[in-house]
Amino acid sequence: MDFVLDKPYQMTCGSAEAESRVYHKVEGKNGRTWLYADQENAGDNVYVSGGPNSDGFGGRTLTFQLVGGGEIQLKGPWHSNSGALKADTGVDVTNQHRTWGVISRKKERIKSTNFMSGKFVDVCHIDQEPVVGEYNRIMDLAQVFADVFGEPVYYYSQSQGGSSSGQIKPSEKK
Repeated sequence: MDFVLDKPYQMTCGSAEAESRVYHKVEGKNGRTWLYADQENAGDNVYVSGGPNSDGFGGRTLTFQLVGGGEIQLKGPWHSNSGALKADTGVDVTNQHRTWGVISRKKERIKSTNFMSGKFVDVCHIDQEPVVGEYNRIMDLAQVFADVFGEPVYYYSQSQGGSSSGQIKPSEKK
C-alpha cells in the first residue's frame, strides 16, 4: 500500500490555543509555576512561567482557566514539554500526546508546495486516527521496523505542536 501526503499542516494561533483550555496548576521544585491541560492528551499543552521579564509568546500576558474555577495570568509563559514538567514537578503526562503517523519502506518526492509532502511507498504502518501515547511513538515504531527489516524506513509524524519526517536507520549490532 502507498500513501500520498500532500495536505499542508495548518498553523494555529499559539496564544489563543493556550488560553482556550482548562489547566491543572502545580509548583515546581525550581519555584516556577507549571500548567498542564485537563484533557486526554495533557502532554500536548504544558506551559511554564518564565518570570517577570520572560518573553514567551512575545512577552504577552496570557490568562489560563484553572480546574475548579479561577484563573491565573502569566507574563511571557513558555510552551514546554511533558519531560520537563515531570522532571520539575513529578507530574507524569509523558504518555499523553496525540500523534498521527505513517511508516514506509520507501519515500518518493512529489511536486507540491508542502515541503513535508511525499509518497510513502510500501507502507508498514499508518494510523487510521490520531493516537494518544508517547510523543516519539512513531519514531520508536519506525526504529523497530528498521531493525526487523535491516534497512532504513521513512516516517512522518504529526502532533498539535507540529510535524516531522525523516529516515530511521537500523540500530547498530553490538
